[in-house]
Amino acid sequence: MRLVVVALLVAGALVAVHVALGGASPGLGELADPCRRAPPPAERNQTERAALSVLDGAACELRTSREALLLALLSDKPVEGVGGERLSGALRTGIGRARANGTLQGPTAVVVTAALELGGADALVSLLLGR
Repeated sequence: MRLVVVALLVAGALVAVHVALGGASPGLGELADPCRRAPPPAERNQTERAALSVLDGAACELRTSREALLLALLSDKPVEGVGGERLSGALRTGIGRARANGTLQGPTAVVVTAALELGGADALVSLLLGR
């Protein structure tokens, strides 16, 4: 189960990085507003939809883009001006948002939430990245 959660979120993170770096289109577009309440488009797979929804909720809470948040999380650099508790709270908000819009459900939602609650943001990111 743990491996499934890790694979799920890492896959979503990789897709988000690809999109953040311009892989979705040949030209540079504007970054999506993470505070927009709509779930990610249905044509994306469930893993990607869940990851984007969690990132959007957390980024909105932190008043940054999901791309900037993801790059900070993946690079092991702290999000500028954000302490561990605030980051954990933002990720908690993102998980809640994904659960509310139905993109993060069932056992996966329980495991992701438990990982954050038991170990905080750093532990969750380390788990997801296999560190």
